[in-house]
Amino acid sequence: MLGRGKNWVLAATIIVMLGAAFFIASAYSIDQGAPGQGMLYKANVASATELKVDGEEKDNCQGCHVMKPEVMTWKMSSHSEVACTACHGSDTMKFEDRQEYTEQVKINQPIPNSSCKNCHSSNRVYSPSGDLIIPHDLHEEQGVQCVQCHNGIAHARIADREVFEDELTTYDNWDEQAAQKVGTLYYRDPSMWTCISCHKSLKITTACAACHDEIPGLPSHEQDRWKRAHGLSARMDIDSCTKCHVTPDKPKFTQHSTGDAATDFARAQNFCYSCHTQRPQFHEDDVLPDHQRFVSERGIKNCLTCHNLNEVRQDENATSTTCNTCHWFEPGALDKIQEELMQ
Repeated sequence: MLGRGKNWVLAATIIVMLGAAFFIASAYSIDQGAPGQGMLYKANVASATELKVDGEEKDNCQGCHVMKPEVMTWKMSSHSEVACTACHGSDTMKFEDRQEYTEQVKINQPIPNSSCKNCHSSNRVYSPSGDLIIPHDLHEEQGVQCVQCHNGIAHARIADREVFEDELTTYDNWDEQAAQKVGTLYYRDPSMWTCISCHKSLKITTACAACHDEIPGLPSHEQDRWKRAHGLSARMDIDSCTKCHVTPDKPKFTQHSTGDAATDFARAQNFCYSCHTQRPQFHEDDVLPDHQRFVSERGIKNCLTCHNLNEVRQDENATSTTCNTCHWFEPGALDKIQEELMQ
């Protein structure tokens, strides 16, 4: 769109504060873009704290870019007094000018720990209130990035959560009220599931005592046979399970209901299906000839929490071992199946 409208040149100067002095981090370069691509601006950024365009200071990236959801959630966050470039600065940032309209921008580079340390000292001893144990120094030694846990602190993970739906499909509807609605502390602060999902993926302990000083627990959970029998309790009162064992993210199993509330819940929660899709300890080498006893003791519905009658769909979060690999059971006839397996 060169040659249309006014011919003007965007001059971008990144000013960096070192101590009490400001200096220009580096010169910018202007390259002629391909036809229809406007001008391409490149500038090296080093801990930038201010941005000026045509000599006019801009408070945030929204001064040039269409990113109202990100800006409004940032304004409602604990980092609202921190400039965008303090976190999102990089060795090289590209600014593209289309001349006649502002362009939506995506920042694909993760925020490095060094950006966080510009404000947060690694020597600071900090842990949330309550009984939580969070050794930041140990995580840092293992190469864990700050944003792996604190990725919602500024924008409440609105992109990951896909909240650009319903009444928030247009930029005009993104105001402070909308940002407060979608950007609650529930989505800004790390949750227990942030810890558990990471620990499980790295095969690190998820024992309660690893993160909690005080472990109230439930008497039923302390029983020796709890791991084997918890499914029966869940089926009698699945709502009690949801008080602790529910993740804030969208469940992966949403399309294919089994018709059983307890099974649907277990297949929707990573906390449950991360174990259910693995071979349990009580499934020993003789489990195949003895599995009729399990059906008799626990019921076929309990088996179908982990197993399907037929082939497993990709999004069902069930084990690949199915009943009809050996049997010829008809779907929907669970009572009859129960009777056959108990004979």
